[in-house]
Amino acid sequence: MLRPTLLVLAFLSVFAAPAYAGFEEGRDAYNRKDWEKTILELRPLAETGDDRAMLLIGNMYYYGYGVVQDYQEALSLYWRAAIEKNNPDAMLAVAAMYTSATGVDQNLHTAGQWFLRAAQLGDQAGAYFYATILFRGNKSATDDIKPDFYNSYKWFRICAKGTQDPKYQQAAAELAAAIAKKKLSAEAITKADKEAAEWKPLSTSNLGPPPKAPASVQSE
Repeated sequence: MLRPTLLVLAFLSVFAAPAYAGFEEGRDAYNRKDWEKTILELRPLAETGDDRAMLLIGNMYYYGYGVVQDYQEALSLYWRAAIEKNNPDAMLAVAAMYTSATGVDQNLHTAGQWFLRAAQLGDQAGAYFYATILFRGNKSATDDIKPDFYNSYKWFRICAKGTQDPKYQQAAAELAAAIAKKKLSAEAITKADKEAAEWKPLSTSNLGPPPKAPASVQSE
């Protein structure tokens, strides 16, 4: 089973908040595990649509940091940040919950859609996990994903071009090489390499409609 780490949630932006002047204070409180201060500073920002605050408060509900653990609330906050602000870290969080069946039924098809959405914005982890789903495929009650070695190879190559995290860069390069050696023709490799080299991230306006929200999010 594919088990992407939720550590991707730690990589958040650090821009100054335009209102409440509380994001930096809340982020610092989060880092020192002062949960009461974190809620005080970040909850108002999350309620007004600050995606950075939504992610950190979402983490608190996911892990039960200073609050009663609530996967549904975590998913709702991650989903809002992913939909309303096109935040790639939130997209990865939603995808990871679908992958691990945490707070929502497992669905690798939906997880893959979210990983791809993050990848299309240039997120290296998104590209890595999307390529992994394509490589492995999945046959279950909810999924019928056939392995797609060509596109898996291409997305691993795209991931290997990224510089956000050397670990993803190296792992993607190694996996691409293994796929090329065992699964693809020379012609297919040449074509995929050209597509990967020419690939550019999309703007948020060109992402298209997001995956359908689960009932637990829709009802809020």
